[in-house]
Amino acid sequence: MFKTTSVKLGRVVQCESALEHEAALLLDVSPVVQAFAEQPVRIHYTVEDGWRSHIPDFAVVVADRLTFVEIKFEKDVDAEVRERTRYLEGQLEALGADYCLLTDRHLRQGDYIQNALRVLRRARHAISEVQLLATLEKLRAVDRVPLAAFGWSVADSQEAVGIAQLIMSGHAAIDTHGPLSDRTCVWLARDTACAVGVA
Repeated sequence: MFKTTSVKLGRVVQCESALEHEAALLLDVSPVVQAFAEQPVRIHYTVEDGWRSHIPDFAVVVADRLTFVEIKFEKDVDAEVRERTRYLEGQLEALGADYCLLTDRHLRQGDYIQNALRVLRRARHAISEVQLLATLEKLRAVDRVPLAAFGWSVADSQEAVGIAQLIMSGHAAIDTHGPLSDRTCVWLARDTACAVGVA
């Protein structure tokens, strides 16, 4: 059993594998994810030889739309998993929800997981609303600046905590084409889609 404390949910998320744990980190840090839950429901469905049931790994809400997500290692995606995925995609779409399969190939691209850990390490710290607003105002006053301008490498920097929380909320965007560091650019997000690359 793997556990992580979600900043977004304000509770411990329990995952059944290391890969699900990594997915939970990415869901937690993504500004487009409104909420998520692990092992949310048991879905019963019929196939030619009778009834089956399936518990997806996550339910995720993005733009007020519900998506059920199954997490698998690429090596474990067999004909049964592919068939179930196709079937549930069609059936849930008819009910106004989505279903998708994500593999380690999707989740472990680039530096997304390490970047999520770096943002969450900062965002988990408490910050006053006044300090958060002051950080937002400082960000508004500049164009694109390195994270160093907000004390990203300073252990107790409240501005770095503020920037991390602004990234998670979609108010700040970062360049995700590499590992986050003091040199990574940050800017005011004009649109929450700008910050999607974090996760």
